[in-house]
Amino acid sequence: MKFTLESNIPVPAPRGGRKNHDWPFAEMKVGDSFFVPSTAAHEATVRQHVSRWSHHHPEQRFAVRKVSEPVGPVGLPDHPLQKGVRVFRVEDWLLPVSKE
Repeated sequence: MKFTLESNIPVPAPRGGRKNHDWPFAEMKVGDSFFVPSTAAHEATVRQHVSRWSHHHPEQRFAVRKVSEPVGPVGLPDHPLQKGVRVFRVEDWLLPVSKE
């Protein structure tokens, strides 16, 4: 089979798939955390992004936990809860110092 080469054909827009989240990993200090509602991203997606960030920044450590957080003003009876995950920046990992 022979293929015909063509030029100047525009690339179609993506059909779903990746969503561009502005993950705040770079701004996080030890003790900071952020909540991701289950409607915004699946837990596995959040964990994958944390893992990828940690791979490129091995000195930074994170913990991801499933949580249910209050929606709206706290203290109301029968307060509704939002399920999701919370990403915590935990202590920095001390990398071994190379001796030269």
